[in-house]
Amino acid sequence: EDGAFSIRGSSAAVEVTGGSNVGGLIGRVNGSGYSVFSGCRADGFVSVSGMAGGFIGYVYAPAVISNCVARGDVRSAASYYGGFVGRLAHGDATIDRCWCSGAVWGTGGDIGSFIGHHARGTNVNCAVSAYANGPRPFCGNDPAITGGRLTQAEIKALSTGWPEAPKRAKSSAMIPISTPEELLAVTNNPSGSYVLTADIDFVGETVEPIGNYRNPFKGEFYGQNHKISNFYIDTTDKYAGLFGKINGG
Repeated sequence: EDGAFSIRGSSAAVEVTGGSNVGGLIGRVNGSGYSVFSGCRADGFVSVSGMAGGFIGYVYAPAVISNCVARGDVRSAASYYGGFVGRLAHGDATIDRCWCSGAVWGTGGDIGSFIGHHARGTNVNCAVSAYANGPRPFCGNDPAITGGRLTQAEIKALSTGWPEAPKRAKSSAMIPISTPEELLAVTNNPSGSYVLTADIDFVGETVEPIGNYRNPFKGEFYGQNHKISNFYIDTTDKYAGLFGKINGG
């Protein structure tokens, strides 16, 4: 823990699950030695119950992390998690020219599209996808810490020669949906995990939103590039959309 070490030109594309201090490539960095991470990539899905980052979970040591990327999604049910790093907490730690493009979702506090919680350290010339991270701030606990926004075209250019970034694949535990009736039945179990297996055409039918103010959607829904079309929303609820309200889903 006290010695300096380096990881260069490495990558990982695995699904990572755990409790806390979890990352797509590195869980936690401790010690007094000055460490270097350069030119590395984490593509896997990170799903935890505590602190996590798409690339690294917790930085609590002198370190330089440069030209690294996290392209996997991050989900947690706690606080301190972000698309790239969960918590940056050492004054001699620097993240330089790094970016991330995965979605960040879940519940808790200090959730950032790039950094979950910034205590100490420096962030320089870092960026997030303008599309994947939704409304999350760049830094979960400090709105003054900001970074760049990468378009899909910029991400494609940066990823030339790389394999496609994997998204979490459907599993046998997911409930398949192929008809309008099966889609509307999601309201009966808003905490479930679902996957579309076909396009769904409502043929102009009026439907109520999936998830509402009293009973929000809390599960997982994977579209697999299928299309849901020709529906009208009819509701007196304060939230309206195909998904009316999502809370942690």
